[in-house]
Amino acid sequence: GGSLAEYLLDVTNPDFTEAAQIEVILSAWKSNALEDHIGVEPPHIDAELPRTLARRSVGTQFAILLKRLAKMTLRDPTLYSARWAFALLACTVFAVTYFRARERVQSQVIPRIFLLVWSFGAPAFMSVVVIAVYSSDFHVYLKEVRNGQYGPVAYMFAQKAIMVPCLLGLSLFALLPLYAVVGYSWQGALGIWLAHAAVMLFSECLAQLLAVCFGHFLIGMVAYVGISFVLYLHCGTLVDVSSVVLPLRWIHHVDPWNLGLRAMVRFDFEHQVFQGFGGHGELCGRAPRLCLGRDGADVLDNLGFALSGFSADVHPWANIGRVVGLALALTAVQYVVVVRAR
Repeated sequence: GGSLAEYLLDVTNPDFTEAAQIEVILSAWKSNALEDHIGVEPPHIDAELPRTLARRSVGTQFAILLKRLAKMTLRDPTLYSARWAFALLACTVFAVTYFRARERVQSQVIPRIFLLVWSFGAPAFMSVVVIAVYSSDFHVYLKEVRNGQYGPVAYMFAQKAIMVPCLLGLSLFALLPLYAVVGYSWQGALGIWLAHAAVMLFSECLAQLLAVCFGHFLIGMVAYVGISFVLYLHCGTLVDVSSVVLPLRWIHHVDPWNLGLRAMVRFDFEHQVFQGFGGHGELCGRAPRLCLGRDGADVLDNLGFALSGFSADVHPWANIGRVVGLALALTAVQYVVVVRAR
């Protein structure tokens, strides 16, 4: 049951065979076996060499990879379906906890903002679990791309084509409890949804990048958690930007959580009227009761004493564009890493 190499080793190794037997075998070997064929015309074989297969186009590679990734997404709940369920359950708990925020009164202005933070913060942190999946997929990619099965362009496009609609679904599941329990602006629902999805897109692109940057996925997970905590710290609800030291203040201005949250708040508040203010603040009562304004725009402008990053001058669609731009920048870096790793 052994191989030919093992058999030859057995019969020619003095540790296993007698020296006399080995000498007989070696002396029987014809030393000039190759010399007998020098100058002899090789026999003609009437056969054609197999044709070299042409490489498939990028579009065909993309279609094949898209189909494979779609099957993997359906079969592995870790990628998206489990996170959809988590987002729905977690945000339901958050919405019930902030149930009183459904009252459009002065005291519930800040709780409405914090609920929006939790709505994308919890699902964003859950992206850490898929780094292991993306890391495993990247190692498969390295083997297949080195065998010439497809190129990095098709791989990246297929990955993003599956990711974008699934993230839109993730944002939808996260926002449904907020609208069902607390109630946010239906006029700004599209903008809130897209702003939320933009933050999810950035988080997913960050997870994909960290999955290919490190040899072990656990290092990528640790890096993701650390970066996410920094983004949460600078999102505009915990620390006043004016109190942040200058060397770190730039984080506040490029923080996708901050940009996305300000866009979501702007979309919601511009259509809201908050009770308890009156026409000129006569219903506010004595300090220290919170008294910010009647219309949503006035509330945002007067909110600066507590949350300096919020105002009615925010351009929500521009903020969404910036978040998407940051996600594309991460994708570009991921592409460079993927190409160099071939």
